[in-house]
Parts: sequence; C-alpha cells; structure tokens
Amino acid sequence: MKITSIKINAILEKYNHKSQKVYKWDRGQLNVIGGSSGYWGSSIMCAKAGYRVGVGYSCIISQKKEVNFISMIHPELLTKSILSKKNIQKLIPKDKNYKLAFVIGPGFGRTSALTDIIKFFLNTEHISIPVLLDADALYNLSCLNFKNNKITLPSHWILTPHEGELARLINKTKEYVHAHREKSLMLAFQKYNCHILLKGNENLIIEPIQKKIYRISVGNLTLAKAGSGDILAGMIGGLLAQGFASLDAMIIATFWHADFANWYIKEIGTNRTLLSSEIIKYFPFYLRSKK
Repeated sequence: MKITSIKINAILEKYNHKSQKVYKWDRGQLNVIGGSSGYWGSSIMCAKAGYRVGVGYSCIISQKKEVNFISMIHPELLTKSILSKKNIQKLIPKDKNYKLAFVIGPGFGRTSALTDIIKFFLNTEHISIPVLLDADALYNLSCLNFKNNKITLPSHWILTPHEGELARLINKTKEYVHAHREKSLMLAFQKYNCHILLKGNENLIIEPIQKKIYRISVGNLTLAKAGSGDILAGMIGGLLAQGFASLDAMIIATFWHADFANWYIKEIGTNRTLLSSEIIKYFPFYLRSKK
C-alpha cells in the first residue's frame, strides 16, 4: 500500500484553532482504565499526559481499592475503583453530550476483568464512545476468540501496539513484524478494521475510512524508555476527549511525541538520559518553542 504524506502544519492548526473561551467540562474528560500494584506509574503518566494536551479532567480507574492513594500524591488526578462487573456501567455518564474518551490497558494487568471491560465497550449501547486500547488491553484483545479469526471493532477505535504487541495480535513473530512493518499493519487492519498506530523509530498509522497508511519519522531512539508509550496513549486520549477525530488525534499526538525527542536532545539531555516523566514535565516548553 502506498504511504500517504502528512500535511502536519495543516493538522496542527486544528489544535491551535480550538476556542480558548471554554470551561473545564468543555475540554472533556479522559478516563484511563489501568494501574495495579507495581504498575501505577503507567496509568499516572498516561492520565497526566492528557492534561498536558488540554483535557479538562483526567481520571484513573482501576480494579484496585488503593487507586485512591494517587489523588493524595497527584491532586489534579481523579480516581475511581471498579470492584465488580456492575460497577462498569457507572463509567458512562447519563448526560450523552458529555465529552469523554477512554484509554484502556496501561498497567491494568492481564486479568479477566479487563476482558469484561473491553466487551462492555463493544456493546452497541456504548459503541460511539472514543476508545483507545493499549498495553495489557492489547494482550487481552489478542486472546479473545472470534469467528473466522476476525473481529470488526468500531472504526473510530484506536489500537497502539509496538512490534511485539502487533505480532501477538496477528499471530506472527516479532521478527516478522520488524521485517514487514507495513504488511503486518495491513494484516492487523484486515483483522480488526479500526485505526492502528504501529509504534517504533518510524511510526505508521492506518485509518479505516480511506484505508491509507501515514508515516511519521521525525523521532529518535530517545523515546525507547518504559512509560513513553503510556504517555503517547494519554496524549491521543486527551485529544479524543476534546472532540478530535481519531486520525487527527493520532497524527497530532504522535508527531508531538516524536518531535519532542528531537527537542529534548537539543535543549535538555542526550538520547540516553530521558526519564519518560520528563516528557510530561517539559512538554509545555517544547510546545512554546514551536510558536
């Protein structure tokens, strides 16, 4: 499939033109379903990344009661716990005009509860809600059995695998995906029929409307750190919650995330010194430098 060029400045203008005269609820709510013992950092960085791209509220939702400790350390983050299947329904606000998006997976753990959550959002009643599956959610998705080994996810849903996760989704080896990235992305698209971002030194995005592949190659190996992908998921989710279309949110966030690595090497450190949390810390300075 031919790679489509991206007019990145035109897409970034969509972000710059968003009205500044708004209330916090006008900027939507990002709900990060994730976090568990030993892996709280994934959900925290994901949720905070949503704030950095402008979302009004950012909330971490976990199956663990101890999730509430997060708000004592990070007071800007909301927290909720899901302790049963019945509680899942409470994640959806009664006001259907309320803007929100869900990032599912970072640090949650590969549990049956996570599978129940994925299936809940596949219910036709909630099919229009913006959803991004990352990390553990991708593993659980790969384990689901579907007729003819194919599942048609809602077309606006987003999957954000790295090469290893994509290999599992299409039942190939990581080596195969590395050697055939575009072909592997197409195989995943044929199976899931939604927006997919294949992360790496070269980011590839496929969208289901015109079935085009887009390439973003501006980054470097600085981002090869634990937590970097969680932050990218949060950035995309934060844009989705503000009302951006799936493809626009993916392109804007992926470009920023990758280009930040170039700025970091120039202004802060080297390609070995980055802490993933520094993406959140320094992102406002990066954005200001682009004006």
